[in-house]
Parts: sequence; C-alpha cells; structure tokens
Amino acid sequence: MKKLFVLCGAALFFTQGIMAQPVVINSSPISLGIMNGDVVNGVVKIEKALSNPVVLSVMQKELKLPLSALFVNNAILLKSQQNEVTFRHHSPIKNGQSMKAQVSLGLWLDGHRVNLVAKQEGSTIKLIIPGAFKLLELRVIKPVELYLPKNYRGEFKFNLDIEGQSN
Repeated sequence: MKKLFVLCGAALFFTQGIMAQPVVINSSPISLGIMNGDVVNGVVKIEKALSNPVVLSVMQKELKLPLSALFVNNAILLKSQQNEVTFRHHSPIKNGQSMKAQVSLGLWLDGHRVNLVAKQEGSTIKLIIPGAFKLLELRVIKPVELYLPKNYRGEFKFNLDIEGQSN
C-alpha cells in the first residue's frame, strides 16, 4: 500500500507502506500563504484554490501489481457524482482545537478525466479505479474549504492520507 500525506501550509509527502520500492510523488511544500476568511456560524471559512491541483500522480510501471482502488483515510464522504468526490476531513490543531477541510477530487487516467465511484467504509472512503492506466492522477477540482475556530491564529497543517490497493 502507498500513502500520500498532504500537509497544507507545510509540505506534500508520499511515503511507502508495504511496497518494496519507495516512490516519491512530490516533496515540495504546498504553501497557502497568509489567508483571511469569513466568519460563518462561529467558525472562519477559508476557500483556497491550489496552485498545483495534482495531489497524487502514479505511473503503473512504478508498481508491481495493477492498482485497483485508493483509500482516503479519516474522511467523511459528502457527495459522490460520476466524476467528482467531495469529502470532509478533520484534523487537530493547537490547544485541543480542530479544523475541518472539505476537498473535491477528480480522477484522470492517461490524461483523461474518468468517472469516479466512491463508497464510505467506516472512517475511510474507497475510490474505485475503473480500469488499466499508464498514468493516474488524483486532482483537487474545486477550491479547498477550510473551517477553523474563529479565535484561532497561527499556522495549521492537515494530513490527507491516501493508500493504494493492488488486485
């Protein structure tokens, strides 16, 4: 299994779980910069489009077995349409507080957007890979929505943990 960790405001890392050879997807930081948001129902809502929307890029030749599914851990499925999956992710921040991130993803195989089927399995969302590919990309297709306590000031990070499953 492969794992992808997205640290918004800090860095994007791809680490290896069970696979024998590590594959580095992107180790450069994703900085959202200084942000301001709107107070809505006692929380600050921030919308931010990523400058590089690709959060996962895998070439099949880098894998030993065909990839059949991706799993987004610690996420709640909000919407699953033919080519879009929207979910909410909770992360702890300073002083015992938490933030929420709402993310919409799309799937591209060999440069073409394809239908994406998602199912909630406990606290994990299963994304079905619909067929064979040479290049798989998982992209953020809408601005990320971040929800922070209105009294929160300072840096924040969240990990987007994605694992792959082979046949």
